[in-house]
Formats: sequence, structure tokens, C-alpha cells
Amino acid sequence: MAKIGILGGTFHPIHNGHLYIAKQAMKAFDFDELWIMPAGIPPHKRLSGDISRFERLEMCQAAVSEMKGVRVISDEIFQTTKSYTYETLQRFHARYPENSFYFIIGEDSLDSFAHWVHPEIIASLATIVVAVRSQHSIDDPVFLQKLRDTENAFHGKFEAIPTEFMDISSTRLRELLSEGKSIKEFIPEGAWRYIQEHRLYEATMEANDTLRKQIQKDLKAQLKHSRYEHTLGVTYTACALAMRYNYPLTEARFAGLLHDWGKFLSDEEQLHFCRKHHIPVTEAEEKAPYLLHAKIGAYVAEHTYNITSKDVLHAILVHTTGCPNMNLLDKILFTADYIEPNRKEAPRLEDIRAMAFADLDMAVLMILEDSIAYIEQSNRPMDPTTLETYEYYKTYLAERGRK
Repeated sequence: MAKIGILGGTFHPIHNGHLYIAKQAMKAFDFDELWIMPAGIPPHKRLSGDISRFERLEMCQAAVSEMKGVRVISDEIFQTTKSYTYETLQRFHARYPENSFYFIIGEDSLDSFAHWVHPEIIASLATIVVAVRSQHSIDDPVFLQKLRDTENAFHGKFEAIPTEFMDISSTRLRELLSEGKSIKEFIPEGAWRYIQEHRLYEATMEANDTLRKQIQKDLKAQLKHSRYEHTLGVTYTACALAMRYNYPLTEARFAGLLHDWGKFLSDEEQLHFCRKHHIPVTEAEEKAPYLLHAKIGAYVAEHTYNITSKDVLHAILVHTTGCPNMNLLDKILFTADYIEPNRKEAPRLEDIRAMAFADLDMAVLMILEDSIAYIEQSNRPMDPTTLETYEYYKTYLAERGRK
């Protein structure tokens, strides 16, 4: 028989207070496992903030990835109706009849427990663990009487564990993020990395349809038809990958639209554009000026179309060569440029297309391998950054495989 602790919540976002309670409960009851259970549509509160349930689930997984004996379960988060604890526990008992369950709640929830849906069923299916704010609370006769009264009323077993009061709330953390402030000290490192990479809770670019139409009109007028069709294909694919990897769509769309803006210019014109606008040109770019269209695209995005998103500008800048440790949009655009629907001749194309939606880092490495082979076979100049990027992802994926 396994002892399973369950800590539910919206985790919007998950923070150190949640994990502190989890650790205290594991210490007190010696659980075989503790399950973090994000709610899908909680019955008692309305979720705010433009973040999907998939992102909350993955953020929780990132938060506990280094915690032994703790895992995130998705039993409630994908429900299309409101999640009721009694129904969840009934499912767990049917699925794992040999296990004993401990359901962890906060001290405030003890006061409202009688008003939950079917509290008598909940109390019959799990030991209720009440995380109180201090040892003093556990020793308080008023609290102890309330605990015993609730236990007797619902014929269950209620236990209390002390926790130190942590002045953290998910609501306040969302407010700080919306103000552009860091909450790194309040949340697990993995969750913080996930929030940054996926740009959760921050104000991203507005979906400016007028600007999009103007850019498309300009591109259609200046690019060859095949290059314009490629641009639309990259934009479409970048948006698809953004949906797959939970990244803001508007950023992916504008990066896709503007990545090849400079392609209508000849090599000499690209060099002239860079000198005129004081854009640095490397030795490799002097030998292969066609690489400059990435720098030109980023410059035009910022100075002609007033796009200020650092992610968009950087993704355009590195979409041809890549760079070590690319951010998520960098990888999305780099990959979309290679696998968009109009591409036909690249080797392993169908394999890379499939891999892009399964493992983006592996797709990046495959693209780099094939791109380097093509450059070497055609005796074209190689930008050193491409080789540096290849070595980085080869090492990164090898180390990831050893974990």
C-alpha cells in the first residue's frame, strides 16, 4: 500500500509557499509520493490572466522537476467541466484501490470545508491534512476544537501540520509580473525559467492587424512571388510551432513576416544598406553578403515598423545562422524557415517536420547538421556562428540524454 499526498490548487503561478507546504507534509507523513494537482476549472474561483491550462501544467512540472518523490498529475486540469474534489478522489480510489490518500488543504479552507460539494465523501476517501501557519496555531485550543468538530461532523480523519507563514500569493505575483517586476525569489527556479522562456504574464505585442496588412502589402510589392510565398509559409509555420510550444502568437507572426525583408536586395545593395545604417558587417558576411538580410530584417522591423519586442528582433537576427542557447522564439523561427510547406528539396525534410513538433531542440540540431553538410558540399562560405551553434546543440542534447 502506498501513501499518497495530494496538493491541489490553481498554481497560477506555482510558488515557493506551495512547495514548502508539500515538503512539510512529506516530512510529517513520509509519503511514498506527493502529487501536485493543478485544477482545470476550479469551482470556487475564476481564473484571470492570459495563460492556458497547458502552460500552468508545464510550469508546475518545471517547478518540481528536481524534487524527489513529487510529481505533477493532470487528472483535473484537462476537464471541460468544473473540478470537484470528491469526484477526483472517487476516481483515484477506483484506479488505485490499494493506496491511501492524504488531501492537503490550507488553514483557511478548514473553515469552508463544510460548504464544499460532498465533504462527507471527501472525508471518507482521504485523510485531510490541514497546513496551519505556525506551531502556535496547532496548540491553540480554539483551532484544535474546530479541527475535532469538523472531523466528527464528517466522520473522517483530520490532521494538522505546522508551516511557517510565507507572505506570498499568486494574485500578488501576477500583479508584480504585469508591472514588469521580477518574482524570481518567490518561485521555484524551474518555474521562473519557464515563465521567462514562454513570456507568461507579461504584456506582449498587441495583435496589430493594420500593421500586419501593411507589412504584407510592402512584402508583396518588393519580394519575388516565390520569396513572398515562402515568407507566408514561414509565418504560418512559426504560428503553428508557437501554438505547440505555448509562445505568444503575435510575436511569432511578425518574426515570420519580417525575417526575409532584405531578400529583395542584391549582395551589393545589402552591403550598402548596412554601411548606410551603421550595421556591423563581419568578415564572414563580407564574403557572403546574403547573410546580411537577417541583420537588415531586424533593423527594418525596429526602425521602419516600430517593433520593439527584443524576442522578435533577436529571432530575425539569428534565423539564418542560429546561435548558441537560442531562446524559444529563436528556435521557432529558425525551424519554421527550414520546414515551411513550400520547402521541397531539403534532405530529411519530413523527419525534421515531424521532429519539430515533438522535440524542437532535436529539430534544430538536425537542421544544423544538414545545413552544414550542404554548405560544405557547395563550397560556400560558412559563418562561424553556425558551427558554434551546431557544437552547442550537439553537446546540449548529448548531456540531456545522459540525465
